[in-house]
Amino acid sequence: MILEAIELRIMAGIYSLEQLKAMMGTQNLFASYQPVLNHVLQKLVKIEEQNSQIIALLKEQRKTRGGLLPLKTECPIDHYDQLLDFIEEIEETQDAKHLLVSYLSSLGGEGVVSKTNRILKELMTDKLASEFNFCGGHHKRAFKELQIINIIIDAVKVTTKSSTLDIENAIKVWLKHAPQRIKIAAAKAEKRNRFC
Repeated sequence: MILEAIELRIMAGIYSLEQLKAMMGTQNLFASYQPVLNHVLQKLVKIEEQNSQIIALLKEQRKTRGGLLPLKTECPIDHYDQLLDFIEEIEETQDAKHLLVSYLSSLGGEGVVSKTNRILKELMTDKLASEFNFCGGHHKRAFKELQIINIIIDAVKVTTKSSTLDIENAIKVWLKHAPQRIKIAAAKAEKRNRFC
């Protein structure tokens, strides 16, 4: 009963870690709960440290998105020539690859497919994506030949336990469906214009 009350107060933020330490050291009332309280206290300290690390990472990633990424090209990229310029810029700019991987890895997505899709959507428009398939052929360019693929793979691997093959398969599907996404977007725009 007492332990449950303490846990509720901890969750509600009523007791700080320092207050808990003081209570545990000075009161015999908690002697039988000492091992459990020590365990809870250790977990809380660990969670607090992890939260500090997460906040620091988020602040670093926010800086990157906020314009500190040293690239001139705006994303999403709409034309093939712009994509080539973007890739060249990444190759020439010191730390650009690392910063871009860091930013792209922060975009979210729970699995390999959703993470890969968000990254690709951030990097290029469906219009540009429709010019590619993974291997080339069928009057399309080969996406696998572009250096940007390594950045995408690295960014997905930061937050998911996935193989290169899984990421490549997700890229293949995303590229394949670009023309359909264009048609769907056009149909939605037309529908909106009818009702306006």
